[in-house]
Amino acid sequence: VITPAILVNKPSDLKNFIHSFSMYFNRIDIDFMDGSITSSTTVSLDEILNIVANYLSHISFGFHLMTNNITLIKDFIVKLKLIYTKEFNIRTQGFVVYLHQEILTSNQNDNLLEFILSNLNKESRGIVVSVEQDIIDLDFYNDFSEVQVMTVQIGAQGGKFEKEALNKIYLLKDYNGVISIDGGVNLETAQII
Repeated sequence: VITPAILVNKPSDLKNFIHSFSMYFNRIDIDFMDGSITSSTTVSLDEILNIVANYLSHISFGFHLMTNNITLIKDFIVKLKLIYTKEFNIRTQGFVVYLHQEILTSNQNDNLLEFILSNLNKESRGIVVSVEQDIIDLDFYNDFSEVQVMTVQIGAQGGKFEKEALNKIYLLKDYNGVISIDGGVNLETAQII
């Protein structure tokens, strides 16, 4: 399955991309960066929520949060759940929030993992393994519906495809969930994959 990802810093661009992609895809991923773990920033999380609220009835969204701001992550999840509950008047979650393994496993962020596990159902939890991160205990990943392996450096849209990252997929062979890759996929790299 190919899922387009949007990484932009203007709300009007986000709205235009979602509108264009929604004609062809039923799932769209949105990348968020606040400059805390990358040198770049994107549209704010509040702006993202305001825009995606108009598409919830027919598009499923993934939210790739490239931030180490724990308060921002928690606030986003609370607001996201409220929007979905209000829009559909049900508690089912039709989205995935992707968080980076190094943020969730940091000793300083111990309560973030607990917050994620208690506030998002498994289908709404995704974990991202960066190029420089190693695969850890498989039991850890089983709390997530998807493991996304980065094949470019974080925040490097259009960056060089790191084919060594594909070795992580082999290490995840016993994982019981979706394994996806993020970054640098094109006609040339698709043949390697």
